[in-house]
Amino acid sequence: MDEKESLHSDDIFKEIFADLLKSGKNVRLRALGWSMHPTIKNGEYVIIKGIDYKDAKIGDIIASQNIRDKKIVIHRLVQKQNHNNLTFLETKGDSGFGKGTDTPMNPSEYIFGKVISIEKNNKIVNLESGINQLSNYLIARFSLNLPWLLIIRKKFIRGLEIPHLIPLKLYENFLRLVNRLKKY
Repeated sequence: MDEKESLHSDDIFKEIFADLLKSGKNVRLRALGWSMHPTIKNGEYVIIKGIDYKDAKIGDIIASQNIRDKKIVIHRLVQKQNHNNLTFLETKGDSGFGKGTDTPMNPSEYIFGKVISIEKNNKIVNLESGINQLSNYLIARFSLNLPWLLIIRKKFIRGLEIPHLIPLKLYENFLRLVNRLKKY
């Protein structure tokens, strides 16, 4: 077999990974990197199950193939858009609240599955429980608007008295809610 015919080990891993998920098996992976911090920390294990992209919901943490470098990425689904009878998904890492979304992808080509649990400090966090689904949905919805909320908050902290800062109050309440939910 020459170089053109040989498969790279990453390609073989992705094929096995995709085949396991398609056959109904869950896959346990160690998360590397900080893009989903604090939800998923570097070195924590995640359990991924295969899903049809039509079943992916806003807030789900999905495993997909990055369009540019073809690596497996675990990010939160923040938007679903339909364009010319095609569905496109936009994902985003939790640590990059102000950095915009990843490149929109046609899910039939790039989605492997969704994270159903995270192993944290020898405990399993079930992301399919009702309270975690609500928390994930709220994080996804707020993450798209957070840059504006942070700008408003920054101006407020500098001493600008703007009594109608409802978004700031909403943001603070959201952070309190998420912190309370994370205790469970």
